[in-house]
Amino acid sequence: MGNGNGKSSEDKKEGEGSRGVVMKAPVQKEPKKLLLDLGKRGSLAEEFLALCHDRYIGQPRLVEFGAEALDDLESFMKSGERDEDANGVIASVLVPGPSGAGKTYIARLIAKVLTGRERGFFFIPGQNYQERHAVETLLHPPPGYIGSDNEPVLTQEKLDEPGFLHLRKKAIEALSTEDKAEHDRLQAEYQEFALKTQSLRNEVAKTRDQTRKRELLQELGELQPKIFKVIKEVEGITPHVIYDPNRFIYPSVVLGDEFEKGHDSLFKLFLGVLGDGVIVTRKDETVDFHGSIVVLTSNLCKEEIAQFVAVQSGEVVPMGFHRSVQGVSEQDDTELYRLVRDTAIKVFGPEFMGRLDELILARMLMPKEIREILESKLRAYQEHLASRFPIKLEIADEVIRFFYERSTRKRIEGARLVDKTLKQYLLRPIMKLRLTGQIKRGDHVVVELERKGKKHGRPVFYLMDYGDEKPVITVEYKRRRNHKPQGK
Repeated sequence: MGNGNGKSSEDKKEGEGSRGVVMKAPVQKEPKKLLLDLGKRGSLAEEFLALCHDRYIGQPRLVEFGAEALDDLESFMKSGERDEDANGVIASVLVPGPSGAGKTYIARLIAKVLTGRERGFFFIPGQNYQERHAVETLLHPPPGYIGSDNEPVLTQEKLDEPGFLHLRKKAIEALSTEDKAEHDRLQAEYQEFALKTQSLRNEVAKTRDQTRKRELLQELGELQPKIFKVIKEVEGITPHVIYDPNRFIYPSVVLGDEFEKGHDSLFKLFLGVLGDGVIVTRKDETVDFHGSIVVLTSNLCKEEIAQFVAVQSGEVVPMGFHRSVQGVSEQDDTELYRLVRDTAIKVFGPEFMGRLDELILARMLMPKEIREILESKLRAYQEHLASRFPIKLEIADEVIRFFYERSTRKRIEGARLVDKTLKQYLLRPIMKLRLTGQIKRGDHVVVELERKGKKHGRPVFYLMDYGDEKPVITVEYKRRRNHKPQGK
């Protein structure tokens, strides 16, 4: 009901409220800045770093490269996206350096993470491609060349297979017990159909009877729907064989060992790999490297590197090139890096070096690092014997010192001398003792140094029977050959 001035009580209250209350916009708080952790790694990089912690010593720059490359790869495989300018491979590096520094081993560890085995990389040894016709076999030789009827060495299937199988294995391991049993049944059924298909195709190729050939082709046609049905059922159980099932780019590692020994056409071939990430074979088949990590090792400037190592270790007096690096510490290899970089540009060309992501000079291993490598290999071998056979192997400290002295006689050989020493004085004797039945499962073997007056000789092996005496296990070492010319 109105109140005489034509306004209701509700209108009056509303008007008073609108005049007496001022509506203010909410005050926007000042945002806090939260520091993001760029040091946090993905699962692949964490697995790689754990491997390197136990097995890779002395090359921190190569370890960092591997971790960054695996982070980039995992991000790419999960999202399927990269920068617009990133058309080539995931990461690429040229690793020159002295022998035995771990140049090839870094590629093995990356492959171990991506494929489950250290040899799970596509291997291109430069010494095998020193001629042009050998490089042609990678993409399929043209008509008239030897091997023109053979399959190309480099195909998408060969590049992707190790990574694909590893991802498939991981996907299957993540299945429940029921799904795993169903997958095994379908896998056996698929293999049966595949064998039958191959048998029918072989018979079709051999038969001359047209009627029989038509019957065989009809059987082949009936098998195809069955195979497709099994594949669909398998995909229904394991839809995530890779991170993104809609893409077919699998992780891979390409190792070019002693790459500088290859022919110029091999370098030109890799211009396409590093630039576009894609090359085309002579059969018009595309090979995609967008999921690849490329590691190229090199022995460029090996003489200068050997002299540099000898100078820094005090083995020779600085001469020639090394006058410019006198007094440089073992950690500082800047002058040597510049020499290797300039040489690499001359050998491979500026257009090739410009497409590489990094050039990392593998630094020479220091004695303390060789000691760490030696102790790491001894621990791994002792654990191997204890878990597989089992045999308890105990190595005296004096024997470890003997191994160390033998492993550091020639620093230019790096960690390779560690492997040679252990093979000669430990691994080969243990194998002989097992072969001849002198040590058996459950035995306790102690390795000590034999005494020759006041001097120590070579390692000797004792079988511990916990009686009054320690029986000595005899080992005949291979005699060293004397390569010195006989005097007149």
